[in-house]
Formats: sequence, C-alpha cells, structure tokens
Amino acid sequence: MAGARKEASFSANRRVGSAFDQRRQVAILVLACQGSRPSSEGRADEARG
Repeated sequence: MAGARKEASFSANRRVGSAFDQRRQVAILVLACQGSRPSSEGRADEARG
C-alpha cells in the first residue's frame, strides 16, 4: 500500500517536473530567437507592440 502511494506521488512529481522543463525550454527558445535577430529589428518589433 505504501509503495503504491509512493509511486503515485513520484509520478505526480515527475509530471510537474516535465511541465517546468517544457516551460524552461520554451523560454530558452524565445531567448535564442530574440538573440539571433538583429537588435534593430527587435527594437522595431517592441516599438510596434
């Protein structure tokens, strides 16, 4: 019984961890895209809003 409960909490923790990983990967991709663009183009996009 205790083993099953431990397994359930472990899978829940793993799900939360994967969600954090996905969010971090998206943030890294966004930063990479912003960094690869010319800075002047990035500023023009920000001005446009």
